[in-house]
Amino acid sequence: MAAKLPPDWQSGRDDISAARTLLQELRTASSEQAVGASVRVLADDVSAHTVWEALMMFAAELILRRNTIFALHASTTANAMHYCYLVADEDRARRLLLLQAVAFMVRFRAFVDADPRTRDRKIDAIVPLQAVDLDEIFRTISRSRVEAVRQALGWLRAGGDAAALGARARWYATLKNRGTHDIKFTEAMLENYRWLRLPWRDALLASSLMYANGSDDRDDVVVVRARTLLGV
Repeated sequence: MAAKLPPDWQSGRDDISAARTLLQELRTASSEQAVGASVRVLADDVSAHTVWEALMMFAAELILRRNTIFALHASTTANAMHYCYLVADEDRARRLLLLQAVAFMVRFRAFVDADPRTRDRKIDAIVPLQAVDLDEIFRTISRSRVEAVRQALGWLRAGGDAAALGARARWYATLKNRGTHDIKFTEAMLENYRWLRLPWRDALLASSLMYANGSDDRDDVVVVRARTLLGV
């Protein structure tokens, strides 16, 4: 399938309609079908970046549905493969990285689909809630992650600073650390957010709070000891 891409496959237009079509394909298609849909989109003069956006949004949808290790690795895998795509020298390598990333998302979906109770959670259908500030959002995480996601989206759409939300998530990933995945996932999602261009990127950042640490969570014992030694 990679060989079927046109010579100018990396150019083309950013197209949110095409991205939404691919997002829907990723929800239901097999790996081969999803890759085929991506090839058709690229042949229709849609940018490769649009395909990357669709698969990153779908990876974030998986963490929205189930904040498990499998869904977490969907986002970190998308992040890693996109980075390799950006630095690859050979055109063939870039083709394979993009299309394999699409196929991988479907494989991750198979793990998340094992629990049918959350299949109705869609990243492009999050109902936003009002939040006074970041303090309220990160307190809510300790009580209800889904509600915190909705608050974060409402706060961002009301003009909230995405950089400030990311910095707070990074801080609690350190202060409240539960293991290596906290940092890994947080940094991957912040990079994915910065890479997106289409007007749905706030939903990805908000969805990342499904795996974030809340302000009422327990402080990491090593961080507490280090702060004591430093007199902080």
